[in-house]
Amino acid sequence: MRWCPKYVDELFTKLDSAGLSQKDINTFMTLPEMKHARK
Repeated sequence: MRWCPKYVDELFTKLDSAGLSQKDINTFMTLPEMKHARK
């Protein structure tokens, strides 16, 4: 999976401003994979 650098930068900026920690971000980034694995 490849992300547009600008999109990633904006995404992490929004997540950081929302008060999410790196662990929360890592969990968030793996959610799609977890949902896919359940199906």
